[in-house]
Amino acid sequence: MKKLILLAAVALLSLGASAQKYDMSRYMNPAKVSLGESENVIVGKLDKKVSVAARTRAGETPAGTTRDFYLMRYETVRGATGYLSGTPFVKFSKETLIFSDDNTTVYIPNFLYTSQFEGTSYLVGKLNSTGTQITVESGQVVGNIEGHDVFVSIVGSDGGPSSSSFVLNVDIQEGVIYNTNQSVLLGLFVKLNDTKVQRYVLDFVFTYYPLENKAMFPYASLTRKAACVELSSAGMENKEYTVEDLDTGIGVRLVKGLLPMYPNAWMPMFKDEKNSNSLIVQPVVLNDEIVLFVNDTYEGLTLGSILECLSTPNICTFTYNSATDEITQEDGEYLFDLSFPTETTPTNTVIYENIVLGKGTPTGINNVETSTDKEAVSVEYYDLSGRRISAAEKGVSIKVEKYADGTSKAVKVMK
Repeated sequence: MKKLILLAAVALLSLGASAQKYDMSRYMNPAKVSLGESENVIVGKLDKKVSVAARTRAGETPAGTTRDFYLMRYETVRGATGYLSGTPFVKFSKETLIFSDDNTTVYIPNFLYTSQFEGTSYLVGKLNSTGTQITVESGQVVGNIEGHDVFVSIVGSDGGPSSSSFVLNVDIQEGVIYNTNQSVLLGLFVKLNDTKVQRYVLDFVFTYYPLENKAMFPYASLTRKAACVELSSAGMENKEYTVEDLDTGIGVRLVKGLLPMYPNAWMPMFKDEKNSNSLIVQPVVLNDEIVLFVNDTYEGLTLGSILECLSTPNICTFTYNSATDEITQEDGEYLFDLSFPTETTPTNTVIYENIVLGKGTPTGINNVETSTDKEAVSVEYYDLSGRRISAAEKGVSIKVEKYADGTSKAVKVMK
């Protein structure tokens, strides 16, 4: 069984300078989280539904220009993070940010504990005059629980809310929005009274990858028919279902719905440096309080073996077969979910093996155009794996043209 600690030996893929800078493989080695304690901060489980803030009720979407991003970050999970001595988990989601028409405000969908929110609530960020930073004030109310405000805040040294603002950097050239400072933690809180708060979750090291960046996302999203064996308290069942698969130019494949019980969960499959057809799945947040883990035997999935997995998490390998366009789970490895009803008792609901993702449809380059009338200020070339090359090669290549107005466009070229 391959352990998660081996991931430190996996280097970045051979990508172009800009793509390498934002390669998702950085999320394979999370740092531990350590916070002080305060009698005024209670850490708990969010077990009640949150009504969204009045100014951002469901259906009242702010006005402006929408842009789609894939958001990768680390997140703590109550119980699981404790077992791992403060090690968080990767969490991935697709987010739509809204930019005001006067380019001064960015509306950022709340991404903390969204399974308990009755609608979408937005954080309001202020864009500076150069467009290079977004400042989000701490304490913004995103919902309400039985008369108590639910708010998002930077986390202070005592584990409670801080008055410091949260700052996201903007790479104007690439369109990436990020904060990679591991000491900047964002938390979801509820105000219990004038002195006490309850904290539910912590997120940090955020990267918003813009779908419009064709060097990062050169391919169309594919639908794949999938099959697996599902083991649960109801017994063993062969499952057939569909997944969404998006290959990227930044070191990862993104699969939505890999596990049938969690159809909306995104799964990053990290590409091995030595063999990009070898895909690595590591522990990842499935749904706020639920984490995916890996084990090498179903019969051994006892409380003891689960605790062993928690102490040294395993990884699972999938293989992409370019001849058949299929993705197959390695034999003898099991993916299973864990939740933590209490801080000390992990609970497993379902186990999966023999996952096979069939040939994808449609195929092609994502929104690639064959020509443009704009004059490019710079030109970069990429092969179909997303690797930057010095010039167009024999066959099909991707030519990325960047313009003076800050926009870019991918052009398919044949040679």
